[in-house]
Amino acid sequence: MGNSGAIAFSYGVGFSYAYSLRTGRFVSEKKAIASKALEFINDGDTIFLEAGTTILYLAKIFPLKKVTVVTNSIDIVNELSNHPT
Repeated sequence: MGNSGAIAFSYGVGFSYAYSLRTGRFVSEKKAIASKALEFINDGDTIFLEAGTTILYLAKIFPLKKVTVVTNSIDIVNELSNHPT
């Protein structure tokens, strides 16, 4: 059984760290994933950024491209609200 994120149904009910705690875990890995994801974002794209802690790191380094972002995360909205494009 894992200690964070999604838990396979076959394991039954499990434990998941609070969002605020997950944000600070595995930071270097999350930043690496976010940096790699940038390679797939192009001008004119419409993308959905889900409310995950890894995706928040992507929002923090969002490229200066004209992209439409749809999200269910108030943290990502706050992060991107002053983005110039």
